[in-house]
Amino acid sequence: MQSETPRQRLFAAAWRGEEIKVKDIILKEKVPINAWDENHVTALRFTAQYGHYDLTVFLLDHGADPNIKAHDKIDPLLAAIEKGHKEIVQLLLQRGANIHSQAKGTNGLLLSREKGHTEIEAILLEAGAKEKLAFWQDKKCSIT
Repeated sequence: MQSETPRQRLFAAAWRGEEIKVKDIILKEKVPINAWDENHVTALRFTAQYGHYDLTVFLLDHGADPNIKAHDKIDPLLAAIEKGHKEIVQLLLQRGANIHSQAKGTNGLLLSREKGHTEIEAILLEAGAKEKLAFWQDKKCSIT
């Protein structure tokens, strides 16, 4: 059996919210803060998606980019919105997450409405979120 790499251990610990392990892997084993897995998912996306606020703060404090999208085009902000993690949504917006991010034919505002996360919807509206989506085709943009 193959042993896990430091990156694999980082992603597993971030997903589970194992704060001490994540900090050790980042600080002692020097895994890059924006490292990603085979699906281009970062540790920040895992902590945001699974509601690990303190780890999300730690990663952002150490330079994690809140706008890295995975292959599914979901970034940490959209992941936190989908799961209803209000405090993480606020944190990511304060730390530079793209409020206009979109994926899979939706954006944060539309996703918050779809999921019934009214408090997150209010946060996004206050921060300047728009309902409109931009679609690119043949180097032309259409707004819906």
